[in-house]
Amino acid sequence: MKALGLVIFFLYSVPFISNGQFKYPHRYFDPDEYQSDKEVLCIDQSEDGTMYMGTGTSLLRFDGERWEEGIIPDKKIIYWLEVDDRLDRVYVGSSGEFGYFDNKLIYHTLIDRLGPEVLDFGAIWEVSMTTHGVYFRSSKYIFRYDQDQLTKIDRLGPDDSPFDIVFAVDDTIYTRIRRIGLAKIYDGQLEVLVDDKDFGFKCNAFVAHPLGMLIATRSEGLFLYANHEVKAWNVEINAYLKTHSVYHAIALSNGHFAFATLTGGVLIMDEEGRHFHSIKRSNYDIHEGTGYVFEDNRAGLWIGTKRGVARIDLNSPIRYYQLEEIDDNTSFTYFNNQLYFGSINGLFVLPEGASFPKKVSDFPNLVTRIFTADDLLIGTDLSATYQIKGQKAEMLFAIPVTSLTATILSDYDYAGGEQEGLNFFRRKNGWSFVTSDEETVKNVEELVEHDSILWGISSSVGLFGYDNGVSKSYALESPIAISVFEDTPVVTTARGFYSYQKEADEFEPYAAFNSLLPSDFTEVQSVHQNGDTTWILYFDDQKTLTGDVFLKDQFIKSLPIFDVRINQGVETQLVNEVLFVSNGEEIFRYHVLEDSDHMEQAKAIIRFQFPDNSGAIPYDQNRLRFDFSVNTVYSEGDNFYRYKIDGYHKEWSDWSPQNYMEIANLLEGDYNLILEARTPDREQVWTNMSFTILSPWFRTYWAYLGYFMLLGGLVWVLVRWRLSYLESERSKLERLVASRTSEIIEQKLTIEQSLKEREVLLREVHHRVKNNLQVISSIFNMQLKEAQGSEVKKLINEGQSRIKTMSLIHQKLYQSDKLNAIEIEDYVQGLISQINQLYGRENEAITCQVEANGIQLDIDTAIPVGLILNELLSNSYKYAFDGKPGKISISITKTDVDGYCLQYQDNGKGFPSGFDFDKTDSLGLKLVAILSRQLKGKLRFKNREGACIRIDFRSVVHS
Repeated sequence: MKALGLVIFFLYSVPFISNGQFKYPHRYFDPDEYQSDKEVLCIDQSEDGTMYMGTGTSLLRFDGERWEEGIIPDKKIIYWLEVDDRLDRVYVGSSGEFGYFDNKLIYHTLIDRLGPEVLDFGAIWEVSMTTHGVYFRSSKYIFRYDQDQLTKIDRLGPDDSPFDIVFAVDDTIYTRIRRIGLAKIYDGQLEVLVDDKDFGFKCNAFVAHPLGMLIATRSEGLFLYANHEVKAWNVEINAYLKTHSVYHAIALSNGHFAFATLTGGVLIMDEEGRHFHSIKRSNYDIHEGTGYVFEDNRAGLWIGTKRGVARIDLNSPIRYYQLEEIDDNTSFTYFNNQLYFGSINGLFVLPEGASFPKKVSDFPNLVTRIFTADDLLIGTDLSATYQIKGQKAEMLFAIPVTSLTATILSDYDYAGGEQEGLNFFRRKNGWSFVTSDEETVKNVEELVEHDSILWGISSSVGLFGYDNGVSKSYALESPIAISVFEDTPVVTTARGFYSYQKEADEFEPYAAFNSLLPSDFTEVQSVHQNGDTTWILYFDDQKTLTGDVFLKDQFIKSLPIFDVRINQGVETQLVNEVLFVSNGEEIFRYHVLEDSDHMEQAKAIIRFQFPDNSGAIPYDQNRLRFDFSVNTVYSEGDNFYRYKIDGYHKEWSDWSPQNYMEIANLLEGDYNLILEARTPDREQVWTNMSFTILSPWFRTYWAYLGYFMLLGGLVWVLVRWRLSYLESERSKLERLVASRTSEIIEQKLTIEQSLKEREVLLREVHHRVKNNLQVISSIFNMQLKEAQGSEVKKLINEGQSRIKTMSLIHQKLYQSDKLNAIEIEDYVQGLISQINQLYGRENEAITCQVEANGIQLDIDTAIPVGLILNELLSNSYKYAFDGKPGKISISITKTDVDGYCLQYQDNGKGFPSGFDFDKTDSLGLKLVAILSRQLKGKLRFKNREGACIRIDFRSVVHS
């Protein structure tokens, strides 16, 4: 229940704390910084976060890093401005002038569209934007500018009824016309809502409110317009607003309202009309004479003053207390939903519902220490210890203890440390104490009891443990605090954390916390735990206080950088989700739950001026500079940036305070620059900008078209030249071919004539050889008639048969179309017929089967083959059949390119046993063997139902 009460306090007790008792982070811009007229009269913002401000001489543009200036001719005052993001314009009103600035801050007037009868309009005091146009208000006229058309709103009543104000509320234009009343503009016409007799006060602002339209008057306070009536809204800040003259008012994004007064700063009110916060010179040190307020897209409140402009970070989770009554804060604590501050001026408390801190009575001025122990709030001065009860202080004992903890040692309720050593106290029946006999432990600053051991830190011995009257010191350098985590005493030192190991009675590095420290820490400040959440505070490498938050050892987020350095005394306390940090002069309050809303902010800003606002960059202007910024309360150089260009960079750049990036010679193509910005309060925002590098002129579409046309022309020239050349060569070739053809024809005719002559000659030769062989055969025939004896006749017949065999070949050749080869099958048939005649066996039943498959043999091969067949046939006719019928088969087949196989088979009685062609007495068979070798053939024979002879030979000509 106590924890719940703390949360409820921080969520609902803000008003009484905030009434002047704390400050938001803020930044004040002096005229010397923006180098223009000192008074800022109006403020607005574009969608990308860029701020625009009107001064007495110019328009200012500020993106968080850089100021730029736009000038109206004659440096006229800018009374009001409105940013139009659709057209990238800033509409302004001035004295005798109104118009707009473009994104290059070049001014364009609109009064050249007015007729001469209305050029005396005076000054434009307000500019209001709606979806149906931009309205410019002077005392005499209201002009509407819409779709490049400028029109005048017709007036009501006499000409001496001026317009007091124009404001857009919920896209409707409202105005107050003096001596006529409250009116609105509908469809280009004025419509009176409330008569002037019912509402005749000067209005300075109209603001939308849940109850209706809130009307802020100059000196009569606040009114509400609802249900066609205007009624006074009597709230607590009315008296203040009436006294200090409201100049401007706006509704804030959190439901509150801000009122700028001419003499009393800015007041912030909640929806119910309660005072929430005051922004005055006394608590923010900004210049008085505020006249304009504006809330940016990061919930920052901009305040225009007579000398400069300020930004208040209303959305920041950080607040800090600087109470004028409290000087040199020595200590603070949070107890029973109230903040207590100790200082040299005494003890102060902010009671619930109070507007100002109150001093606790009965407490001396000097407070040396304030702390809690169980249900006790304890404060000390130089000589005594007090218990604080509300607004009262009751002295407990006349020694100033610096720490107090519940204990079971020595039968006492509490143990306390002070300058002289340890003390023990009883609480029952009034406080009593006894000083321990421990003399070595002096100036005890921290105490905690665990497992019957009293652990503490003193300036004399450092870290010590006290048990049964005996103390032991532990050698740890610079111990800061000791607490119990996970039922283990843990010591915080400047260099890290150490936990107690009971078995070894030593303190060892505590990995659970040390592993959470970053590599860039300089000194550890403190550690806090709230349930499963661990907060570690440390000084970073810039020696400023920051920290990290973890949930069960998993990193959640980084803490902001507090305005505290190592050389300042620092005290920290964690109350639920709220961290308090004191540096002796200010108390910082950081609320982690508010920080989650703070992170949902606008984008960072990338500044780059495209040549024609199209996002395209010519190749010859490809030397680029992108400037970065983010609108915060922090100064230039406090923000850090990193970036990468998709399509060019592979990795992010390093974080750097440099607020620009330069790059050159990008190839043509589409790119996307991504920027991340990080502010000192660890807020991280981003943005991106897409752009295109155009192709160089020599790689454009038109260039490629020109290249294509040039190439086509070149190809055409080359083709024409080539065709002309080929035509010339063709003519030459045709003449050459005709000449060569003529020569070839002549040569062909000569060759054909020679061939015919050769053929005739060959035929004549074959004919003569054949005739000569027949003459020889006839001679043999004459000899045969005169021969005596059968053996002689036999020899003559055999010789005559061989001559006829050769003669038959020559006869076939000169009768054939081919003179170099004969059809072997036809030749063999003629040879068989000749053998039949020779041996007179025509009528005997001897059949011969010849198969040669159209094989042709040259004469040099045919003659040996014919002689072989002649001998084999003669042998079969004479010896094989013994006058009986018989059968002879002859086949000649081709085996390869010039190889042949001759197979001869008869069904006679076959060869005698042991027969050998080389050893036979038969001249004919010997001749067969000799002729086979002449043909380089292989002769094989066997008896298989008669004589079977096979000769594998090759063509004589080819071989």
